[in-house]
Amino acid sequence: MIAPLTRSFFLLLLLLAPACGDSEDNGGLASELELDGDAAAAEVWVPEGHDWIGDWTSLTQEVQEALAGTAGKAMTDLRFIVSDRERVRDVLERNIARRLPADAELPFASKQLDAVAGGLVGIFDLEKKVVHISLDTFGSMAELLGSPGLQSREAAFAVMVHEGCHAIIDQRHDLSDLFRTAQANGEEAVQAADAVSEGFAQYLARSTCARAGRSEGFEAFTRAITQLPEDLDAGQRLLAEQTVRVFGFAYAHGETFVTAVMDELGASGETRLFDRPPLTRVEVLRPEWYLDPESKPAHAFAVGDALGLVPPAFDWVEDISFVRRELASTDIAEGNAGALGPARAAEMGGLIELCEAHIGLTPGGNSMALVGLTIFPDEAAADRFLAFAREASDLKDAQLQEGSTVRVVASETTTVDEELGIGVRQVKTVETFGQKVPVSSLMVRRGRLMVEITLSNLEMTVEDVDALAVSLFRTANYED
Repeated sequence: MIAPLTRSFFLLLLLLAPACGDSEDNGGLASELELDGDAAAAEVWVPEGHDWIGDWTSLTQEVQEALAGTAGKAMTDLRFIVSDRERVRDVLERNIARRLPADAELPFASKQLDAVAGGLVGIFDLEKKVVHISLDTFGSMAELLGSPGLQSREAAFAVMVHEGCHAIIDQRHDLSDLFRTAQANGEEAVQAADAVSEGFAQYLARSTCARAGRSEGFEAFTRAITQLPEDLDAGQRLLAEQTVRVFGFAYAHGETFVTAVMDELGASGETRLFDRPPLTRVEVLRPEWYLDPESKPAHAFAVGDALGLVPPAFDWVEDISFVRRELASTDIAEGNAGALGPARAAEMGGLIELCEAHIGLTPGGNSMALVGLTIFPDEAAADRFLAFAREASDLKDAQLQEGSTVRVVASETTTVDEELGIGVRQVKTVETFGQKVPVSSLMVRRGRLMVEITLSNLEMTVEDVDALAVSLFRTANYED
């Protein structure tokens, strides 16, 4: 882990923070100063209260030896520090700051940073070039996830190797520069850079652990990345499911993407990935489009003028989800499986032919607009999809009536006027972490084209939303 900047990442760890607990007095853990002296030089040292890890000195040497085979040089200068949540939090804050312009403020509150630090088992310090390992967090996360294999010497070896691979990559390519460039290109480019960073670290760590005959710990660590905690209420589970998808993008899809590029280009693939990283999520999901931009289909719709009807001060991500059926159907199925069940959610996703979505965020990220256009094979498929969407929404609302983290406190669904098309309009009030946020949506079709408009914490009149829908239909030649 380097420093996640996507907002949904922070949401899950805010949710998990109480279960992880506060930072405790780790009197038995070596400080950075101690590791520079006696503890680092000791022949055998078992951190107090962590007999499960065994001798830390030999573990560090085993990791350094394994990393040397990957780096092609000795890695004895890379230090691994037995740390705690407070120091991990400090590293996290410094890492995030290194991704931003010099005069920029951190985009996350202190409470959010505390929560994130409570869920990190390891982090590479971009400034001081050392790895911090929080042994307490291995235990709390193993208990939270119901995954005892996470609290093991083998899993710790894998985490240390993963973070060590970040160090190798940083020496070769300067990760701070990668993230600063991505930040300047917008939120989606940050997500793509995260996928390159975490995906390449996983790509290297997988082969490093395999050469060392220690793949079992790597698999335990990797499973935990996208594993849902037990005993969540409906609101917590909804957040967890959505955020696990974010983790899956950075780590799982990131590794798949990196593997595809390296298989195609060989050693030169690494240079390509860091000199010309992908700027969009869809390039990560479709590496063949990243490798050969000419193979990517043209946009189905030119919606730029229509997006101007949404209130100003929006940073539009114009290509966040331009996808063919195989990608959109998976996304829809995963997003609705909790409400409809996996089989019916997969049926819902399989109805679409092509989808193009545009997401707008205000500079502070407090308000969001999503505009989507979806083409179906025929009108019957569009109507079936609309029925699924309404059912899934109603079920989610019912599940979230008593949520502790996310709760729907009011919801109203109405049928749109026939003059606009066939569809529904929903107006909700969602309480998230004690704050009430207005959410409204419109799903309406003409022929086999469906327009979806969702607004979060953004006020637009019904007339203005309908005008936006009409403009989108006109752009797609479905104005009649």
